[in-house]
Amino acid sequence: MMRLRNVYLFLAIFFLCHTMMDAQDRYFTQFYANPLELNPALTGAFDGSYRVTAGYRDQWNGFINSPYLVIGAYGDFRFDLGRQQRQSGDFVGAGISFISDRTAFFNINSNQISISAAYHKNLTRSRDSYLSAGFSLGLMQRSLNYENLEFGDQYNGLDGYTFATQEIFPENNLANGDLSIGLNYMVQPAKFTTLFIGGAIQHILQPNISYFNQATGLSELYEAVPLNRKYVIAASAELGISELYSILPRLMFQSQGPASMLNVGTSFKFDLNLHNQNAFQVGGGFRFAQQENTFGPVAGYLIAGIELNNLLIGLSYDLNLDDLVNERAGQNAFEISISYIGEYSNDSYFCPVF
Repeated sequence: MMRLRNVYLFLAIFFLCHTMMDAQDRYFTQFYANPLELNPALTGAFDGSYRVTAGYRDQWNGFINSPYLVIGAYGDFRFDLGRQQRQSGDFVGAGISFISDRTAFFNINSNQISISAAYHKNLTRSRDSYLSAGFSLGLMQRSLNYENLEFGDQYNGLDGYTFATQEIFPENNLANGDLSIGLNYMVQPAKFTTLFIGGAIQHILQPNISYFNQATGLSELYEAVPLNRKYVIAASAELGISELYSILPRLMFQSQGPASMLNVGTSFKFDLNLHNQNAFQVGGGFRFAQQENTFGPVAGYLIAGIELNNLLIGLSYDLNLDDLVNERAGQNAFEISISYIGEYSNDSYFCPVF
């Protein structure tokens, strides 16, 4: 009975952590700086021949010993399909991405590698309006570390949990396939104004992420745990005030099972001069999330970015609003993104930079 109670306790804690992971599923405050993660239809959607992107997010550092980390690396290419397609303005994109996240609880790790492709259809003669459709196929691997778990039968009666446990654990490593699809629309209604809106469905296959299965000695505890589909809608714009100054509002909403989140922010872009593509951005925003039966603000953030010809660097810092009320320090998050676009040309404004 002691062993069974310990297993149930472990399950309760694990599924609590799983709920938290759903709410944190591969999330970046700078969602626009990680386009392949946001929507596969954005594969190849840039003004250049290739793009290399990396993102890093460090959350809750200082509040817990092992913070929640998300690391992403992406590469995609833009290809013309031939002479006829070049005349029509259509092109395709192909990309590959790798993303890894680690939770602080029991060292639960997730790694995913994906390939993506998109077709970009020109809708006007002036090539100022595109409809894009894309998909991604991936392999997702999850693992769980048992080394930090302690059970009652390990207590030595004096000073710690030093005895070997008799608990029976399920296999702590599993892999599943993953599929995502997406659409995106871009239009440039005026010389210094560009609008973008798109949506994606992620985890279409809803893979079973339970570590328990009917082949283990704990088959009586087996229950399939499908990863909920995630629905994402994102919109952004570059509203030119003049040749040197513009406003970049951004919005992203995502829903996954019982969890939902809204990110709303704005940046101000300052071009340093008219002779090169150097620019500076500064701004901020708020994040709203579902908490129990209410939907409200959970964090604010500050962002800054610099564009140096082909290189774009973005920084952001999340301020957990609960800290302001409950004085719980260390629950904030730091994030950095780096993107390099080969043969970059910012004349057509096909995609939002930074």
